Amino acid sequence: LEHEAPAQPTPRPSIRARRAAMTTLGTSGRLLRAFAAAAALSIAVQANDTVLMASQPYCRKSPETHMLRWPDSTHEGRLVIFGGKGFTWKITKKGKGGRRKHELELAEAELKNRPRLIRKLIEQGSIKPQVTMFGDIWSFDAETKVWVRIWYEDSPSPVARWKPSTTVVDNSSTLILFGGCKSTSAQGVMNDLWLFKTESSYPRRGRWIQVHTENPPPKRRGHVTTSNRTHIIIIGGKGYDMQRKKAFVHTDVWAVPLAAIGVGESEPGAPRPRAVWTQGSEFPGSPRWGATGTGLTDDNTGKQYVGVFGGRHLNKAAGFHSTEKNAYTYYNELWLYDFEANAWSLVEPADGVAPHKRDHHGATAFDGHLYIFGGRVKELRSEDANMNDLWSFSLMTRKWTQHTSPAGAPAPIRRYMPGFTMSLWNGALRPMVFGGESLPGSTKRTSRNDVWVYAPDNSGTMMWHEVLKSYCLPTGVVLRNGVPEGLKPTDFYDEARGRVIDNAPAVAGIACAMAALSAVAAAVIARRRGSRERGDEGDDAEAAADYIQM
Repeated sequence: LEHEAPAQPTPRPSIRARRAAMTTLGTSGRLLRAFAAAAALSIAVQANDTVLMASQPYCRKSPETHMLRWPDSTHEGRLVIFGGKGFTWKITKKGKGGRRKHELELAEAELKNRPRLIRKLIEQGSIKPQVTMFGDIWSFDAETKVWVRIWYEDSPSPVARWKPSTTVVDNSSTLILFGGCKSTSAQGVMNDLWLFKTESSYPRRGRWIQVHTENPPPKRRGHVTTSNRTHIIIIGGKGYDMQRKKAFVHTDVWAVPLAAIGVGESEPGAPRPRAVWTQGSEFPGSPRWGATGTGLTDDNTGKQYVGVFGGRHLNKAAGFHSTEKNAYTYYNELWLYDFEANAWSLVEPADGVAPHKRDHHGATAFDGHLYIFGGRVKELRSEDANMNDLWSFSLMTRKWTQHTSPAGAPAPIRRYMPGFTMSLWNGALRPMVFGGESLPGSTKRTSRNDVWVYAPDNSGTMMWHEVLKSYCLPTGVVLRNGVPEGLKPTDFYDEARGRVIDNAPAVAGIACAMAALSAVAAAVIARRRGSRERGDEGDDAEAAADYIQM
């Protein structure tokens, strides 16, 4: 059932590569002073393994966002994000001195805390953004407002992807991941099933386990993955027909017992059921993608549903991504799937009021209510094509309620494909937003990594609060395999403080090296798992201002 492939060892760089690294370090007195101790520790790097780092998750859209709990944590839970599609930064060979010169300039800019120099390098084309799929996990400490990367380099893990779907079980200590896409087009869809289990080990803090099942759902992306007390449920999404070379929309429903994959509650002593997927009643509405599906519990009856809201479909004779007014049909319907009865029902709001039709919005649930945020209402790449409104639907009253802020109060910028979940804020569960993409723009220009929470102010008035601004510029440069030989990255990374520490006694002079590298903290051990894709939109000549909070 559970298969854990052995971790792949990091290949030892060649002598030529190490000499190239030493040459790079020796070409500038300023950089040499900063990295002298690291050079003395025989840092081994591949010639082309220079990457740019960030102190918070790279800007992205379509991140999976949940609250997770750790077994040894004094906190009840933390906001966690996984994967998505956004951009990182690439050092170019442009200009005299090429890549090596830009590396030195970036290192100096970072060490001197001079982001203006980094912006200048972007403007002159020395570094440029590149569209990237991510496979990383970060947790956010709402009290300190600090992101911490969760490392699991010593165990197998899912490939980088966007538009996967996830759910949490076991009191939010286990994340279940199904499918997603490893390419911009739907041709890269997948149907793998993974569990991420939080752990008290240090500093890894979690472990991925791939689960193999029988009769799995076909490959897909942008689908629904949720759970009830007994099963994981998969609904819809977009697949790809390899013979016809065309994408298509799924309307199917699949389920597998939680106990069959080793999670959830089960009867003591009961045999584990086979991990076999079974099909339920197909979605009866018009085929659509970009919808959300959220597990809901009626607090009065205890009955559990999956609430599927929104989405869109391409009308006949219309071209994909067409901006014609009637090219797409958008929906604001709410369908409820009753798993026990294997039946669907279309909800008619009691007062006739409903949110605007949309797709690629965020959705979450709390206390018998479905919450939705943002999304896209038309294909045009204009500001009004996105939304930033917040609504909730009550299973008890069968009514929608819009949640607003006082006039003139701050609010998240309009966006689609945001991360959206309930997470702890000042001791209470509140709606929280992370990332997404604003318009007009593109993946490489207007993907975001800001954090917002909808919570009461000091007077008790509900409103949006900006917890962390979006900042997409790189914060420095580091060599990806820049780890002293003979030591694993986890030997020197202090997750709690988010920086490299001097706890590797086998290496002489480590304290000096760590002092030099403290400013580039987490990136010293970053071997980014994201597979790089070609840019799908935008231009490489964007102004640096596009990457700063707008």
